Amino acid sequence: MKNLPVPTRSALGRALAMVAFVAIGSTARAQWVDQTITLNPGWNAVFLEVQPQPADADLVFGNLPVESVWEWNRRSSSVQFIQDPNQLIPRSPEWATWFPESSPNRFLANLFDVQGGRAYLIKVGGASSVNWTLRGTPARPDGVWIPDSFNLTGFFVGTAGAPTFSNYFASSPAHAGQQVFRMDAAGKWVLTAQTSTIQRGQAYWVRTIGGSDFAGPVVVELERSAGIDFGQSLEEAEVVVRNRSDSQARTVSLALENSLNPPPDADTSPAPTGPALLFYRDPATADSDNPFGQWTPFDGTINASLAPGEFRRFMLATRRAEMPGSAPGGSASYQSILAVTETGGTSQKIAVRVGSGSVAPQPAAIVGGQAPQSIQAPDNAGLWVGSATLNEVSWAVANRKLIAAAQNDDRLQLYKNPANIDFEDPETFEPISPPDGLDPDATLPTPSEFVFRVIIHVDSAGQARLLQKVLQVWEDGSDRPDPNNPGYFLPETPGRFRLFSSEQGATDFRGASLRRGDEVPKRLSTAAYPLAAPQPLSGTFGEGPLTGTVTLSHTSPFNPFVHQYHPQHDNLDARYQSTLPPGEDGSESYVVIRNISLEFADQHPEGRITPGWGTSEIGGRYKETITGIHRTPLRVAGDFILRRVSTNSQLD
Repeated sequence: MKNLPVPTRSALGRALAMVAFVAIGSTARAQWVDQTITLNPGWNAVFLEVQPQPADADLVFGNLPVESVWEWNRRSSSVQFIQDPNQLIPRSPEWATWFPESSPNRFLANLFDVQGGRAYLIKVGGASSVNWTLRGTPARPDGVWIPDSFNLTGFFVGTAGAPTFSNYFASSPAHAGQQVFRMDAAGKWVLTAQTSTIQRGQAYWVRTIGGSDFAGPVVVELERSAGIDFGQSLEEAEVVVRNRSDSQARTVSLALENSLNPPPDADTSPAPTGPALLFYRDPATADSDNPFGQWTPFDGTINASLAPGEFRRFMLATRRAEMPGSAPGGSASYQSILAVTETGGTSQKIAVRVGSGSVAPQPAAIVGGQAPQSIQAPDNAGLWVGSATLNEVSWAVANRKLIAAAQNDDRLQLYKNPANIDFEDPETFEPISPPDGLDPDATLPTPSEFVFRVIIHVDSAGQARLLQKVLQVWEDGSDRPDPNNPGYFLPETPGRFRLFSSEQGATDFRGASLRRGDEVPKRLSTAAYPLAAPQPLSGTFGEGPLTGTVTLSHTSPFNPFVHQYHPQHDNLDARYQSTLPPGEDGSESYVVIRNISLEFADQHPEGRITPGWGTSEIGGRYKETITGIHRTPLRVAGDFILRRVSTNSQLD
């Protein structure tokens, strides 16, 4: 068969290939699988389903009885193929070549690294077959075809039930019915029938007419092409499974498999701490309470039936609370393989990782932007923002609505109001004593809820502080003169976001958000805690209980007894000269003390499954005991939920 010239694998082309490999390696340096290929004496046409690591050709082929390895340059605009591989010429423009150190042609070698998802011609010496096992990260279909040309490639299919060429290419006009050549036992390329079954790990010459991006009858679309990498802070990832067939329905199955350990030479990649534990959300489970589907532990197999042309969008989310050390500051690396198979016989494997050592988003700003943080924080360090929902109150503050609600609640028979109370007569209504047997410290459900914001910061030592407000600003990095290029500068320290608990100091830096075109600090605040400074809390955040006290002096403008426009509520004597003491006869105000307790729960207060619960989202029971408002202590209770909005452990 005639040979047509192919552009050489230039230095630039090789550099681009190396850049592509580095990019792949940086996003999926773990999640290990094996591929075993039987190499027979003579010529073999193989297709790699894994990205070997290390990819150095000397390490990949060095221990095998291999005489030469040939990689076709698919960057060519058009190519025919050589029917007899023995006619291949080293350093020809169509091929990159590897030779062992013992070969006299070693100096002609220009194949330096091995790429997953590529086809190779391998000539094996000796008289015996050898099983070649490669360990690496899963490669993925790329849908790259040279138009109007033969392409040397392989296919991601299963070992059993693989499709025929006619079934595989049925929905691809560029390939349907086109010639396919396979290598026979004699090492020659021969035409194969369209009804032949595609063999896993084998390479073929496939004719392509016109342009095409066909990557298989079922494709899996990811946000990152190399795999699913949650890193230390990403919580959710999208997986789209698409049936590209225009006539056949497909049933697709997704399952998580355990990762192998890294090969001995891959010393930059951590071994798996354990399998990646995930939730999934299937839109087929959507209802009024879960319009996008409900979160379900991904512990089995997900099956989806896809009509011709249909796609299904799945969301995967981490279960970090069950993977210790996977959150920011942790050193664990949880790794798995997402196996995607379908009834047509194709099979794909996708790398999944949660934890350290991965390329993950930087800690998020409150709104927009990301930047390196100055302190490596423990698991719970950072800024937490959420809300408390109070829906219970003690008897001391019972009112008619509360009692009426209690009378209609079968669970609260003990709280029914005595029959001789006239609800229309305030004098017979106040005061009301609790019924016999009622614990005065117990809390009753309220007719309505009261919701307020809660802001807590946890520093690098684990100290939690209750905040009234927090401001986020941007601190510019610094440069230094470039000693080799006068007039130019090199980066010395990176810029970063900083958190301030007051306006003082924050004005010295750039704002983190825009308002009417001006850079201003991003501010979060709460009206629930009139604090002049962050209030330290006792206890361990996330384990609890976390307790603290907020005190309002009897002269505080936030004290509910104080009113600057009412002379009977200004804390001054009759002559408006002396300040009255708190809580004495004739006084007008009292010291208000709020004893706060946050009790953390293992489960979501509302009983829902949410991604990141226990790591980036946390909550439980909120309680307060308030003195100084009523003659008896007032007790309120409810639930709280906090979400980490920044992992910056430094608060100024």
